Amino acid sequence: MEALQRIGALAKKNGASKKVQKPNNKQKRNAEDGMDVDKPAKAPAPAPPSDIDKITHLASLLMSMGDTDIYSKTYEELVRAVRKSGKVQDSWEPPSADVKYEYKWDVPGATAGEGQVFGPFSEEEMQSWYKAAYFGIAGEKIKVRRVGGEWGSWDDIVV
Repeated sequence: MEALQRIGALAKKNGASKKVQKPNNKQKRNAEDGMDVDKPAKAPAPAPPSDIDKITHLASLLMSMGDTDIYSKTYEELVRAVRKSGKVQDSWEPPSADVKYEYKWDVPGATAGEGQVFGPFSEEEMQSWYKAAYFGIAGEKIKVRRVGGEWGSWDDIVV
């Protein structure tokens, strides 16, 4: 108990020498001593919409146009409806999410028909190899094509 009294006496003694002046109405405040007001924070850049967000938005648009059973339709029913709309040909096939690519090494002096073709590989595989610089820093060491498509540079073919 005596120790607590000594500590309390020391705290009072030290506290008395450090007297803090509080501003009152009679004292003018310095602009620098004024209240800190939160500055409006910059809003973070909005994240790009995910695939689910895009699909949900498109489904909502179709619902607003009167197609109230959009969520119960199958993929095939949607493809038939798009073909039936007349906006595309009857033989139209929707783009596949499973795009496959082939590549061959771009050897200087070789003709377009020369060179061993490697693939098919998924876009995910190709992107991972590109990021690891297997095809050169900017993909300049290869020619790429979608399976059955025309050969071109990395930037022209892979999106």
